[in-house]
Amino acid sequence: MNPIFKSKSFWTAISGVAVAVAAYLEGSLQLTGLVSAAFGAAGLIFMRMGVEKSSPNTPQNPHPQRDEGLSDK
Repeated sequence: MNPIFKSKSFWTAISGVAVAVAAYLEGSLQLTGLVSAAFGAAGLIFMRMGVEKSSPNTPQNPHPQRDEGLSDK
């Protein structure tokens, strides 16, 4: 499993939180919008981690579900 800081999803979520904080500090976003954006970004991070943990991929067979039923007989 790759470290979390090397994934694009992580950096997308961090940039979303940064934009929400900047918009709140600038005054164009209320506190409720900031909180909802922060929880949405955290959800993205944890969802990505959950998908990585639950995927049955192995180095020998990175896409096992795609190999089923595709044999040439």
